[in-house]
Amino acid sequence: MKTEHISFGIDWIFEKGDDGTFTDEALLYQDIIKHAIKLKKSANEKNSNELSFSVYELAKWLRYNHNNYMDRYSKKPLSNVQTEIESLQKGVGSRVDNLIQLELIKSIGTRQSTRGKGPVAIYTYTEFGFLFAWLLEDESEDRATITSEVYDLIQSIFRTGRYAPSYWIFYSEFFKMCRKCGRFQDIVDLIRNTLTSNDLAVTTIVEFIHQIQRLDFKDPTQTIFFSVLLWDQIFNRLDPQIKSLVMYTMKVEIERRMDLQVKNGKNYEKLRFKIRDDPEMIAIEGYCSKCMYYIPGAVDVLEYKMEMISANTINQPVLFIRCPNCKSDKSFRIPILN
Repeated sequence: MKTEHISFGIDWIFEKGDDGTFTDEALLYQDIIKHAIKLKKSANEKNSNELSFSVYELAKWLRYNHNNYMDRYSKKPLSNVQTEIESLQKGVGSRVDNLIQLELIKSIGTRQSTRGKGPVAIYTYTEFGFLFAWLLEDESEDRATITSEVYDLIQSIFRTGRYAPSYWIFYSEFFKMCRKCGRFQDIVDLIRNTLTSNDLAVTTIVEFIHQIQRLDFKDPTQTIFFSVLLWDQIFNRLDPQIKSLVMYTMKVEIERRMDLQVKNGKNYEKLRFKIRDDPEMIAIEGYCSKCMYYIPGAVDVLEYKMEMISANTINQPVLFIRCPNCKSDKSFRIPILN
């Protein structure tokens, strides 16, 4: 169980106690996020696009839908329901502010209060907020609807959202193929596990997206299946320009991680500069057991990626390839840079 936090993060929403169940605070945040589905269903029933809410309206909904609040006021009711709702507003409002910080809720202005108290601030859920809400829904009720909603949101986020470089368009095509071959439910399960697993410290939206892109399933056979689907089938169908940009993004990221641990910095820097304009090659430093020193080498980025996927499925931290200096087979040890 976490005992302290540096700042508020997504992990708070899914924090678990020593008994393995969600904490009271986590359950409150989850119910605030689930309120998004109530808004969505209500709008659908009214054939409306109205998805906004005030803190008072949210507090009122929580009064009747959050277990701890229901228990509190059933045991010790206040003078009337109105007073109970008003007593919740400050705490609910501070949690809304935290979810704004995480980009799960956003402020959209003001509107006139229905209680005649002047203008009130109104909010709505972001695409990520709605995504989290659907992932929190009980699948036993309508699994097909949940999967469909998650797919539409993922496609919208990856294709047109503020986080939509070529690398994400690549994944958008991948998710489309997963759905076409009937395997998108596995992706939904992966995303849900990314959020709720105690083993993964996901604190920001960027970390959440990065974790999904790793395709790190608990079952190694699933990891291999989806990774081959992504890099063998989807990648080869991409527009040539998108393909080059995807490889360049991967090249920059891998070399950035490599740069943090190089021993032979001078020669590594020279090689990296030499192949800077080739998106298909990456500069990697390895150690040769025959030469007995660290040597930089240029490696095909896609070959390295596939080798990295295979190594990860068996928890292998390094790869052994042919030394670029002495040419000895499998004497050159290079790291796995996830």
